[in-house]
Amino acid sequence: MSKILGKTVKKATLLSIVLAAIFALATIIGIFFGFNKSVAMEDTKSVTVSMNQFAYSTMLDDVKEDCSTVFKGLDIEYVMEGEMSGDESEIVYVFDKDAKDEKIAVAYKVLKEIFAEKTKTGGVWDGTFINVTYGNEELATAIADEYVARGIIAGVVLLVLAFVYVSIRYKLNIGALTALCTLLGMLLTTSLIVLTRIPVTLSVTYVIFGSALLSAVMSLMTYNKIRANKNNEEGLSAEELVTAGIAVNEIVLTTVFFGIALLVVGIVATTAVRWFAVSALVAVLASAIIGLIYAPAFYLPVKKAMDKKPARPGAYQGAKKTSKKTKKVVVEETPAEEVVEETPAEEVVAEVDETPVEETEVEQE
Repeated sequence: MSKILGKTVKKATLLSIVLAAIFALATIIGIFFGFNKSVAMEDTKSVTVSMNQFAYSTMLDDVKEDCSTVFKGLDIEYVMEGEMSGDESEIVYVFDKDAKDEKIAVAYKVLKEIFAEKTKTGGVWDGTFINVTYGNEELATAIADEYVARGIIAGVVLLVLAFVYVSIRYKLNIGALTALCTLLGMLLTTSLIVLTRIPVTLSVTYVIFGSALLSAVMSLMTYNKIRANKNNEEGLSAEELVTAGIAVNEIVLTTVFFGIALLVVGIVATTAVRWFAVSALVAVLASAIIGLIYAPAFYLPVKKAMDKKPARPGAYQGAKKTSKKTKKVVVEETPAEEVVEETPAEEVVAEVDETPVEETEVEQE
């Protein structure tokens, strides 16, 4: 992987063009088709047949046959069936949103009369409980708009916080790059969800916000490692330093951890939560792409520009690195006897006492 990343780190322009193309295509599809909203997000008309556990276990096929006979000719979107908590289970028939309310209402009344007749005292299904309800749900789009607005506000706040924190903790240019990667993580996640047509609910707002946070974290993993290597690996070119600083192990392990967790959630959860897990998995992959490929690629030109920038006059340059090789210097030791010539005490006394006493007296007279 290091060889691949070593090539991509030099392709900032090409990578930017690829991102721009993805964003443009997603924007076009989003304008005409929007998100692929799940059925739960659309106007629905449904008939629910509830029954006790004994009826669900012993006569489910008979109940479904009666329902199929009554609903013949109606446009059924899909059917859900399953056991509920306690002693109750149900079958839900969801109809197309354009189906005629009058026809569904008539079928509902007929089906309710059939089951009431069969479950009455002395009926063929005496002792069982079967109830029929009719629902017509309309989506309140104002709630979705509020969720979108809150998601945008949360994303902007996160961008500002990431920029301020990283600028103080590291440098202004690293703060700007981290904010850029955070924004790209949100946009890439949103674009991939739109392009792959993954069914979404209102929870997609949390997925996009989570991708922004995860993109910032994975980008900082790379920038922090580059910063740590900068002082330990002198003599490397800018490309080599940035490539060696990509936090491959950390980002891959984080991606695998979140991926396994989301797969487990998707396997054991309901349909709505399962699609949420799929969207979240896309967000994790998009954040990993930003941290592994785009964060170092965008940092490389900044690094080269900083290296070419002359140092400010009077700025601290740091201690220059010296060679580790030591040069042997031969020092000739001079014996102590030759350095200091000792003079005998008798000669010193003689020199002091050179003038005879008698000559001194004559001079005085």
